[in-house]
Amino acid sequence: MKRMEKRNTRLKYLIVLLLLTAIIFGSSTYAWFTANKSVKVGSIDINVQTVTGIQISTDGINWKAAVSKSDLLGASSTYSACLNQIPSSMEPVSSALGLDGETGRLKMFFGRVTANETTGVYELTATQSVEQGGANKESGYFVAFDIFLKTTADVEDFYISNRSGVRYSGSKTSVGLENATRIAIVKEGNTTVDDSAANIQGLKTTSASNVYLWEPNYLSHTAAGVANARTTYGIETSTNAASNEQLDYAGVAKAISTGVPLGECVAATEPNPETDSFLAVTPNYTTGTTYSNFKIFPLSAGVTKLRVYMWIEGQDVDCENNASGTDIKFDLEFSLQAENT
Repeated sequence: MKRMEKRNTRLKYLIVLLLLTAIIFGSSTYAWFTANKSVKVGSIDINVQTVTGIQISTDGINWKAAVSKSDLLGASSTYSACLNQIPSSMEPVSSALGLDGETGRLKMFFGRVTANETTGVYELTATQSVEQGGANKESGYFVAFDIFLKTTADVEDFYISNRSGVRYSGSKTSVGLENATRIAIVKEGNTTVDDSAANIQGLKTTSASNVYLWEPNYLSHTAAGVANARTTYGIETSTNAASNEQLDYAGVAKAISTGVPLGECVAATEPNPETDSFLAVTPNYTTGTTYSNFKIFPLSAGVTKLRVYMWIEGQDVDCENNASGTDIKFDLEFSLQAENT
């Protein structure tokens, strides 16, 4: 009888422990999205001021003061090799900012998070996602497009204006996904204004030193993002982070076929770009929700080709389930002035 009572008591403890475990797993937050949700892109606006004669083009042939989303999607009519991609919805990807040695495209990796059937631990696998353009220009997981800038003289002071950024565009309260976004600009090359369209459109770089990364809203975190930083990566932060608090993260550098536990998706102490799946990433530019125009790379006289990437960074602490399924808006505007007037 006593043995039966002990067995029943032990069984009750095991049931309570199982319930507690379920509650813990059910209330935790995880990097990437473990739910099948996506984020809609509100709009992408690109404007270039022409104070000193800078003009913008989607094909290196036809020039104007500003281009729109429809211009970018229609560029293939005069730029057959363009691979512009502006999806109607987005899902998290990650990049360690490496460039493909042949195409010069930024290496982007689409991640999936699933629970290991044996351990129950959430693990990440990743496959390379390559922009397609053409009939698939409104598909994919991230934004990518080419623009061309023309100037008659060297421009040393070239800025991204404070009207640029990534903002919540929905009708409800923001859930913080805009805090997990990135914008990268690849400086593909420069040539003379009288060069052929083929040469202008064919400008390409394979050097990672020509990749410039901007992390908007880098100080903003929701309570769920703060919890995710602590439980997944062991990083302590707050919803009102200090002005100099840049959170470290590691971008995905290669495809991952065997699941890696989320807590181990970090850069190695002695990183090896040839073999490591994760590499530490340091943005060139970081801004809060409000900021002044910030100076970027200079432009040489002639035509400069840029490739722009916009994405949800899956390795960001703010990329977690509570933030999925919302609307965000990307804006990018270049300026020749340190301050807007």
